Amino acid sequence: MKEARTAREVSRWAAEMEERIERGAYYKGWMPQFLNERLVVDVLRVGVEVGVREPTAVVVEEGSLEEVKVTRDELRRALARLMDSGEEGKQRRQRARSREKARRAMEEVGRRGKVWRTLSAFVNEEK
Repeated sequence: MKEARTAREVSRWAAEMEERIERGAYYKGWMPQFLNERLVVDVLRVGVEVGVREPTAVVVEEGSLEEVKVTRDELRRALARLMDSGEEGKQRRQRARSREKARRAMEEVGRRGKVWRTLSAFVNEEK
């Protein structure tokens, strides 16, 4: 996972990732993003696995990082599954679109409400 130094960086990163997913852009997970991949594949169900099946201990020695390699065949299979025009692929795209519609609806209602205005004022004060 990406290391963040502040809560603002974490919030920005999470919002960017969610925005990409909601636009229908699929998220591919690699070893450092194992937990992100699990979220996208298992929880949100809008992506596919690329190669790593279990969390891997990251070994850092003298500044070098041991990496998990993904083979061409694994990548080819993941891309084929991701671009699937069958039922699984259609459902994955529908879930991504549904998340976007829900986000927009909440945003529209929220912008007109007191909670949105209060939260926006608070956030803008922090800058």
